[in-house]
Amino acid sequence: MRKFFELILGILIFLSATAYIPGKGMDEAQGIIFRIGITALLIISFYLKPIRFITNKWINTLLGVSFVSVLISQNLAQAVAINPFINILLGVMLLYLITNYAKEEMILNALCWVVGVQAIMVILQAFHVDTLIIRTSGSRADMTGLFEYRYALGVYMGVLAPFLLISKRKLWKAFGIISVILAVCSLSYAAIAIMVVSLVIISYKTRLFIPVIVFIMIASFVGGYFAIKVSDECPNSISYKIKSRIDIHKRFIPCIMNKPFGYGLGCFKHVGPMVVNRHNSPYGDVTDAWSDFTERSMELGFIFLVLFGLLCSDVIRRGGIILIGIPLNMAFHSCFNHYNLCILFIVLFALWEIKQYKDI
Repeated sequence: MRKFFELILGILIFLSATAYIPGKGMDEAQGIIFRIGITALLIISFYLKPIRFITNKWINTLLGVSFVSVLISQNLAQAVAINPFINILLGVMLLYLITNYAKEEMILNALCWVVGVQAIMVILQAFHVDTLIIRTSGSRADMTGLFEYRYALGVYMGVLAPFLLISKRKLWKAFGIISVILAVCSLSYAAIAIMVVSLVIISYKTRLFIPVIVFIMIASFVGGYFAIKVSDECPNSISYKIKSRIDIHKRFIPCIMNKPFGYGLGCFKHVGPMVVNRHNSPYGDVTDAWSDFTERSMELGFIFLVLFGLLCSDVIRRGGIILIGIPLNMAFHSCFNHYNLCILFIVLFALWEIKQYKDI
């Protein structure tokens, strides 16, 4: 039964980044996989004894705050909050299913399969062979793998790369190198920056600073050159990205101050367009603040920032500095608007918790 559990988990991890239903796209397909997969894992776990017992009080508290937010919301706000709360509940459930029942080897193998498939798709896109993405979304032929959006590919590979590079097996390390190249090919500045910082921290701790930095420079040059050649237009400049985010957050911060206990879970996609709309802003209807901190703070209030700060403090205290940001995205990344990224963050956080257990 345990092998069956690991098989289902491996399929969930793989399909969460590759599933596609004709006519419905990838995100909806991955959402279906997310719900069915976790439900199946929960049922199977009833027949298994846990290998270990791991909980995280700060994540549990955040889940509790989300539940209270749903209870105290009224009318339309409560109806809006139910779906994101169910997603968050399932996400936390998946975290504990992995930490208490799964083995590291199977998880890393499944992630390597994801990297391999995405690499094949990126190579095809480099030669302008990309009928699936173009037919599905009508987007231009960027190197996005099976993620539709290049920033999603960049974040996925940029966050995953350090975990594979510090793994024990040479095969996993090789896929870590591929992940670095794919992150650079995405041309997502934020993803590349996060990856570089993580790799520098890891290289410093493992005394491989110079080789890693040299590798990053070579991969950045090669991947960036081909990505720019393939793209139909150059990506937005860094200065524009910074200016636009500052402009948008100036509008949202007063909203948070005016309602310190939040507007209700899941409400940002409705509040955002009212604060920043296409009539007085060049950004159109903003249903994404480009910052989970801002979105969740507007929804859950200042108590969210306090709890998240305590969670990050706990992670740093236990030596997981490269994980900062993952606990947030794990259960609150736009309330699972991107299932592929959320499941990756859940898996990586679970792997880290398992390692903490082994070190005790």
